[in-house]
Amino acid sequence: MPIVAKIVIGVLPVLLFLAALSWLDNYRLVKLRSVLAAIGVGAVVAVGCMAVAVYVLEGGRVSLQTYSRYLAPLLEETGKWIALHVGHRRG
Repeated sequence: MPIVAKIVIGVLPVLLFLAALSWLDNYRLVKLRSVLAAIGVGAVVAVGCMAVAVYVLEGGRVSLQTYSRYLAPLLEETGKWIALHVGHRRG
């Protein structure tokens, strides 16, 4: 299966869920622009984490089990924290 099809299949349920939540939000407490910005920042963080994972795993620096168990959660949560911190500082 082509990578584009995998991405569409993976992202489609999330977008449908967000559309349903937006439709249910009668008071419009969160603007669509804010939601889309958060999705965009999350995508950038995910791509960055993936790039680090490829570098670490293909270089043979650590095993997949070690990376998955110890490094990936630390990297991903730190990336999310940085994104939230920067967003909070700006907003």
